[in-house]
Order: sequence, then structure tokens, then C-alpha cells
Amino acid sequence: MGRENAVRPHETLVERFIASFPRPPRRLVLDFDATDNPVHGGREGRFFHGYYNR
Repeated sequence: MGRENAVRPHETLVERFIASFPRPPRRLVLDFDATDNPVHGGREGRFFHGYYNR
């Protein structure tokens, strides 16, 4: 399986998502966070990302 075969399904999903809007969004934010930061007791806000505090 080459890179092209791995990438194409993802491109298709993004294209279909954008096409689902009457007008394409001006900006699309993909928030991928691979940080594993264990929080004692699974506290509220453990998934907070500074981007959303605008």
C-alpha cells in the first residue's frame, strides 16, 4: 500500500465534509492533539486546548 492509497480516503472525507456546506467555510480547524498528559482523577477541563480560549 503506497502513500497515495493511504492519503486519498482522507482527502475524500475532507472534500465531502466541505461540500456539505452551502458555502465552503473560510477556515477549517483540525485539532489533532496527540499529547498524553494524565490528570489526577480525570478532572474537568483535562481536554482543554488554549486555542479555544480566544
